[in-house]
Amino acid sequence: MSKREHIRIDDVLPMYYERYHEEVEVPEWDILFEQIEPGTKDEARLYELLFDMNQKVNLLVEYMAKKEDFRIPAAKQINISGGGMSFVTRDTFSEGDRLLIKLFLPTYPRLLKLKCEVVRVIKEDEDRYRIGLKYISIDEKTRESLIRYIFARQREHLRNKKEEDKSKEEKPTG
Repeated sequence: MSKREHIRIDDVLPMYYERYHEEVEVPEWDILFEQIEPGTKDEARLYELLFDMNQKVNLLVEYMAKKEDFRIPAAKQINISGGGMSFVTRDTFSEGDRLLIKLFLPTYPRLLKLKCEVVRVIKEDEDRYRIGLKYISIDEKTRESLIRYIFARQREHLRNKKEEDKSKEEKPTG
């Protein structure tokens, strides 16, 4: 039995994915978008709006180019860690397939691009599959951002649970 190296959380995050091939170049507008470094909370909100606008522009460009395997960005239930992620999809994949994941963490207002490899495919039901991915190319700054986000979400979950438990104790019974 293998022990997981990273702590995992379940969360809902805006993301999309596409099949990844080594020869695929990153479009120039994506490189420019990555260079934005928001500092304040207001700037982070502006960045989020720019992210949404960028995705809509990408959608139009991809539609016009009729590229295969393009996915509309959407909030998706994922299980994520510093070493990989999993989520349910209707698309079929095989172990070894490579995906480029584009992900937005609310506490780290920057688009994360994660090159991943499918390591597990589990049939959930008639037409849905849970795919497990490992990161195949991730810099330490990005991994640290993911880990900080995961710990922040865990703290938030524990704080909410503590407040919920306290609220239950304070309610009079009778």
